Amino acid sequence: MLIHPFLETYCFCLMPNHFHFIVKVRPYSKEIKRLIEQIDTSKSRKFLAEEITYNEFLEDQFKRILSSYTLAFNKQQKRTGSLFQKRFKRIGIRYDHKLLNLIAYIHHNPIHHGFTRNYSEWKFNSYQCFTRNFKTFIDSKMVLSLFHKDLKKAKFLFHEFHQEYKYAFTD
Repeated sequence: MLIHPFLETYCFCLMPNHFHFIVKVRPYSKEIKRLIEQIDTSKSRKFLAEEITYNEFLEDQFKRILSSYTLAFNKQQKRTGSLFQKRFKRIGIRYDHKLLNLIAYIHHNPIHHGFTRNYSEWKFNSYQCFTRNFKTFIDSKMVLSLFHKDLKKAKFLFHEFHQEYKYAFTD
């Protein structure tokens, strides 16, 4: 199942009771069309026949990923039924300051929910992809470039931004 070729991933956080991702959908292109042509689903065929929009096709891809995860989890845990209480939620991000605040919010979630006390201690998020030199699927260079053009200074400012966020929203 393909999904990541259609997305640029900026941030994630996985927790025991929910998860967050910030992704940007790549614009439709000839390369994307070639990838979709390799997918044999009713939605890919409908999209290629121009019966549904690119957005509707991508929603189906997300639905398939979440359904596949649910099936695998249920099999592993020997359980049945729904795993997710709500459908995934999307919001538009048009401004850099909103993107940065949402990244800090997502990284802050394990602290807010009491799973950890510090960003760097929670290994199930993208925080360390920004502060260390990890090679991952996260587009950390784009996000860090919003702080400063010098990578070292950008990492420092990213960390400081998160610390200010933490102290502003810690109960």
